[in-house]
Amino acid sequence: MKRKIELRLPEFAFIEGSGHEKPDILKMRNVIFHVRSTSVMEVFERENVFLKQDVLTHEFTNTNKFGFKEKMVIALHYSATLDKRDDQEILINDVLKPAAKWFCEYCDWEDGNIEL
Repeated sequence: MKRKIELRLPEFAFIEGSGHEKPDILKMRNVIFHVRSTSVMEVFERENVFLKQDVLTHEFTNTNKFGFKEKMVIALHYSATLDKRDDQEILINDVLKPAAKWFCEYCDWEDGNIEL
């Protein structure tokens, strides 16, 4: 019997490596794909990363379940549909900032999975 499949994608999704590839260069990384703009971003702790000056970024803070403020930065790796110079405002306001918010919501969900 044929089943009906709804072709719908989320706005954001994590990109994970494949277990069969060694080394798995995406292991322990937070790489996010924005479907609508075909943009790839990565989230880092601000204190643990040094990015080139021309990398498009957005700094944000996530307050975790325990009240600890985590200073983060989201960096654009690539966008297939938007230019990082010409479309900088769109990329920051419509891609990076919403992705940072989405990531914080994910972190809140993960914190909720921690049992004390």
